[in-house]
Amino acid sequence: MIKVTDDQSLLKGYKLTLILKDAFGKLLKNRKVTLHSDPIEGTTDDNGVVVFEDVSAGQHEVVVLDEDKGE
Repeated sequence: MIKVTDDQSLLKGYKLTLILKDAFGKLLKNRKVTLHSDPIEGTTDDNGVVVFEDVSAGQHEVVVLDEDKGE
């Protein structure tokens, strides 16, 4: 049974903001990022930031495409 409510905030997941840097602290700009369990894709901005919205609770894996290796 699902109870419908006027409070839309109850129906949304979490907002996850990541700042990606390499091992030397350099921001990873314009990198494709995938958040797994239910895959959601995004791309980092010029500040290395990627934002995922409506993320379900639980553990997730973050995969960043290595442009040099193409993987």
